[in-house]
Amino acid sequence: MDMQFPVLPKDEFVLYATVCAVRNGGDEVGRHLLGRLKLTLNEPGTPGYVTSRGNINPDTFHVYEKYTGREALRSILLARNSRTSRPPGCSLGHLHRSP
Repeated sequence: MDMQFPVLPKDEFVLYATVCAVRNGGDEVGRHLLGRLKLTLNEPGTPGYVTSRGNINPDTFHVYEKYTGREALRSILLARNSRTSRPPGCSLGHLHRSP
């Protein structure tokens, strides 16, 4: 799946994603997101990371990540890509800039 992102701001911004697991796959995705949280706590350039699980559909998660800038995101994604892979059945949703 090829995703086209808008041009990201040079300065601080927020990414918001809706992650949907395959049916009854929420626990696996939840474990993956918890592992992401542990990695994110050690990543410079990511001052905020919040994940919540859907209370109506437990196979849906909402993820909020705050970055200090475009270069921070770029270096983090390169590092993440070399360390871990996305669990099966995940799809990314919305992308928003912070005000």
